[in-house]
Amino acid sequence: MNGNYSSFNASEKGDLMDSSLIPERERRLDRYLKVWQGEAPFGELDTLTADGYVGHIGSRSRDLAGLRADIVTSWTAAPAARFMVEPRFAQDARMCVG
Repeated sequence: MNGNYSSFNASEKGDLMDSSLIPERERRLDRYLKVWQGEAPFGELDTLTADGYVGHIGSRSRDLAGLRADIVTSWTAAPAARFMVEPRFAQDARMCVG
């Protein structure tokens, strides 16, 4: 997440580097991945993203509608793809692999 926590609801995120919030971060990430994998409805994104969400993918940016479009594109291109998050790099750091 490289320091950009825009995928979290701003009213709930607090100090996300605070290790006491790790269980909440894990729960929210799990919900987010379930949306990507078609196991949860798009409506979940509304509770997982801050107002005015802007995500960054390489050289482009996307708003919430763009995120939803990217998810549909992913489902269409690779319907059996599944993502998981594994510990990487350092304590409390995560990386999504698919």
